[in-house]
Amino acid sequence: MSLSILKTVLEDLKVPASDQAEIMAIIQHQPGKRRKLISRGETLALLGISAPTLRQYIRRGLVHEFRLSARKIRFDADEIERLACGMVQISTVTKPGEEVMPAK
Repeated sequence: MSLSILKTVLEDLKVPASDQAEIMAIIQHQPGKRRKLISRGETLALLGISAPTLRQYIRRGLVHEFRLSARKIRFDADEIERLACGMVQISTVTKPGEEVMPAK
């Protein structure tokens, strides 16, 4: 089954977006496969966001960082690509309890 068909099935079953993203990440993970890591600058360019927004994504768990040293941080290229392609939904909280989905 292709990933696009699986995504459609999950949407049809009304699986919450956060669970969809987690399921897709688990399915795409291949044990023993080495991750391609990219720099903070490459991540910012791919996502088209600012450094403070990236820090917010890290705090919210949308992006996972790999700290190689105190100043050297890398990101999983596949994870960033999924986020950039819209396979992971990003919502912003404007007030406590109120969510607004960004325009596409």
